[in-house]
Amino acid sequence: MHPWHNMFLPAAMTEADIDFALDAAEASFAAI
Repeated sequence: MHPWHNMFLPAAMTEADIDFALDAAEASFAAI
């Protein structure tokens, strides 16, 4: 994740894919 990049989601992503990505981001931010 980068604060100056657009975070576009492709239409091919499922809700499960998005949940997985958000969970991974949350865990990553919690670790720092």
